[in-house]
Amino acid sequence: MQAHLVTIHQQAAVVASALEDAVELGRGGFEIGCATILADLAAQLVTAAAHQTHGAIGMTKECPLHYLTRRIWAWRDEGRGHHRWADRLGAALGPDGLYPAIQCGSEVVP
Repeated sequence: MQAHLVTIHQQAAVVASALEDAVELGRGGFEIGCATILADLAAQLVTAAAHQTHGAIGMTKECPLHYLTRRIWAWRDEGRGHHRWADRLGAALGPDGLYPAIQCGSEVVP
């Protein structure tokens, strides 16, 4: 159960850091796209961990967690989730642009 809680906290920290960078450095779409991808992937990991945690503590009574989970998943599906942003970033960066973009951010993204 502790591992699931750690996953939730780790993903919260990853997304918070990515959002902070996107706000601070988001001159272009690179940081915003990366933050969106990370938030989408974190939603998948966090919802799975939350459900596993509830199951591990023996929650058998009806719990409102599934209402929140369904809304998160619907949000992901509305915009094709991280796939849409990954496609856009890949197209913008080209085959040789990922590493320079990671190093310098939007400054090198066309």
